[in-house]
Amino acid sequence: MIGFDAHFVMLALRPAIPASVDHAKDRVLHLLEKLQSAKERIVVPTPALTEFLVHAETAAPHYLDELQRSSRFRIASYGIRAAVEVAAEIEAAVTKKDKRDGTRDTWAKVNFDRQIAGICKVEDCHTIYTDDAGVKKFSEKLGLKVIGLNDLDLPSKAVPPPLIQQMMEHEDEQKASVPTANSAGPQAKGARSTGNKAGAKEKVQARAKGQRGKAMN
Repeated sequence: MIGFDAHFVMLALRPAIPASVDHAKDRVLHLLEKLQSAKERIVVPTPALTEFLVHAETAAPHYLDELQRSSRFRIASYGIRAAVEVAAEIEAAVTKKDKRDGTRDTWAKVNFDRQIAGICKVEDCHTIYTDDAGVKKFSEKLGLKVIGLNDLDLPSKAVPPPLIQQMMEHEDEQKASVPTANSAGPQAKGARSTGNKAGAKEKVQARAKGQRGKAMN
């Protein structure tokens, strides 16, 4: 089994979620296909579920029902075995006089992250998917493999063919090399203004020269 933190659950179920990498939704959907082919179940620890439901807002009941009915997801509670695992980690940290174990997060978040890691550990997860630094730290201390969004494969359909990629890059270069109307405008206006002044001056000089010639005759 593998574990998902709240952000990965959001990317798996919700339509559009901000992420730190391009094509995050495509990456997670591709991951879900691979997990299904491998017949891996996805553990969602209840602390991560809490965070997910808060972000889901009014759609929370719908997503909770979907998670409970799905055969690929398993909601796992913070029970006695996980509590024992987390207590041992806290005791070791307190012994070192650093109960946060080197992080600068709040004590509440540290406990939250430890609980997520502890649940995945006792549920026999071999891997947890997360981009959260705290969850990553405590999961690795418990011997779990940690994979982030940037580590996921990008599905081939999300990668443009080489020819299209070259065309896109060429278009970007052309756009960058063309001056904008605003940047060219003042210079062009100044040039027209200078030209108009020079022409008017020449006309005045020509009329004055003509008048002097008539006077001499």
